[in-house]
Amino acid sequence: MPLRTGTRRRGRTFAGWIGWIGFAVSALVLLELTLRLAGWVTLRGRATGGEASDPAAFRILNLGESTTFGLGVQPHQAYPAVVADILRQRHPERRFQSVNRGVPGLVTASMLRTLPDKLAELRPDLVTILAGANDYNEQLNGLENPDEFWLPSPLASFVHRLRLYKLARLAFDLTRPGVKIEHGEVIYYRHGASQNILYERPTDDAKIARVTARLEGNLEKMITLGRQTGARVLLVGYLQAIEENRVLQRVAERAGVPFVSTFIDRDRRPADLFVADGWHPSPLGHRHIAEAMADSIEPILAPAPADRAAPRTSSR
Repeated sequence: MPLRTGTRRRGRTFAGWIGWIGFAVSALVLLELTLRLAGWVTLRGRATGGEASDPAAFRILNLGESTTFGLGVQPHQAYPAVVADILRQRHPERRFQSVNRGVPGLVTASMLRTLPDKLAELRPDLVTILAGANDYNEQLNGLENPDEFWLPSPLASFVHRLRLYKLARLAFDLTRPGVKIEHGEVIYYRHGASQNILYERPTDDAKIARVTARLEGNLEKMITLGRQTGARVLLVGYLQAIEENRVLQRVAERAGVPFVSTFIDRDRRPADLFVADGWHPSPLGHRHIAEAMADSIEPILAPAPADRAAPRTSSR
């Protein structure tokens, strides 16, 4: 009789554990579905107003960091706004929307994480990317890839797409020193504390190679995501950043997308090409970038569509 009682107790304990595991899994699935539904409702709301409100406009999504954001200049002087003005002047019969999603201190890993939501929200015709310099700053990205998993690649890819994982990653990131949220992006930014490993002495070639490989991979994934929604992609170079521009141009050539060169040799740069910090473009610098971009955008402008309301799935 005692043996039977012990067996029943162990059976009840095992069944209890199974029940708790089932309850936990069900709760996690319900939470994941709730987060996805909330995200869908948010994106639908944004897509029917504001930046995505004109279905007949040629929409440009500009990704980047402080240069794209327009640090040191007014919003209307930053190149995302200026390029739309130039295109309107050249094509008064067309409508253009140019959305600035640059965030100071942002690295490409963060851009890649939030790009699917941006594409779903804005459904752009064109995605421009001017990024890469921040990836070489130790204080901005920590140099170690937080997304590297010990899990097999297909399973890791599945986990990365879970809203629960993204929420847990955000909570973890925000516990780290110097990490904050700006404009919905997670950034690792401490003004004046960043140091570019490309210019450290002695040079750590192995470290640079790791960062470069990760940067190129992030850019290639962003290009793929843009193309999957039917958008064209442009990679845009810096006014002054020789090594970073080489990476951008190499990725562009490999992926078969245009590379917009904006680089100006030091002995040919106007005195007022940059703001006081000597790195970020002045209004003149932003106009130079915007004009080079407009020249590259014009050949890919398709005839104005009669109806842009329907979702686009074909690749261009």
